[in-house]
Amino acid sequence: MWQSSTSAHGVHLGRSVAHPPDSTHGKYALGRVLEVDTAQVLRTCGARRPRDYRRRGEAAPAGDGAAQGRESTGGSGDSAPPDVRRMLFLDTETTGLGGPGTYAFLVGLGFVEDDAFVVRQHFIRSPDEEAAMLHAVAETLGECPTITTFNGVSFDVPLLRTRMRALGVKFSFRDILHCDLLYGARRLWQRRLPNCRLQTLEEGVLGFKRQGDVPSGDVPGLYFDFLETGDLDSLEGVFHHNVLDIISLAALMIAMHDEAAQA
Repeated sequence: MWQSSTSAHGVHLGRSVAHPPDSTHGKYALGRVLEVDTAQVLRTCGARRPRDYRRRGEAAPAGDGAAQGRESTGGSGDSAPPDVRRMLFLDTETTGLGGPGTYAFLVGLGFVEDDAFVVRQHFIRSPDEEAAMLHAVAETLGECPTITTFNGVSFDVPLLRTRMRALGVKFSFRDILHCDLLYGARRLWQRRLPNCRLQTLEEGVLGFKRQGDVPSGDVPGLYFDFLETGDLDSLEGVFHHNVLDIISLAALMIAMHDEAAQA
């Protein structure tokens, strides 16, 4: 159930759903995310902090195979592998594919809490609530040194960074270790599958087929319709789409762990 969240920065809506450890997503139980060798997965994905690219004069990953040959778990100063209990799985739903006027109206955050996999969603009913939502998201990001996304290097994180700067939200992504599973997926499965879109990986790797989902291309239009009608129920398919995206991140990380174990 959505609840109003009020802070000094304004109001927005939020809700959380906890998925028990034995909840399955395709052929994977979500509780197995606690077994993942995070260091191995991050190496597979070529994960680095944004500051590491600048320090070495490299560009951040931007295409097929970009992570290859540049593996790191966050710099030479890091000795312990990231703790999955302090990892945040992030996905956004936005008003477009980038450019002026694009903003995130829904931010989904997944994390482990008491062995359950929790999905917390932050939603704005109008652009006036964006600052409040971004402050809340930034607060949670500040508690988690590692984030996991799918194509977040190219889209989600740059968009959130731009919007936070525009609205005066004080937060820097430069010290966060970013694991973008798209790059690991390309490394492991691009020769076996037609493409490495998330839903292709869900069916071909996770053994999961979406039901009652909203196509990604329909999401902005449905939100703009909501701005006219205020009918929150009309967006339930979009909310469900975001939850599936987040849960698929956890399941995909488990699949990468298993792939490495079999190598």
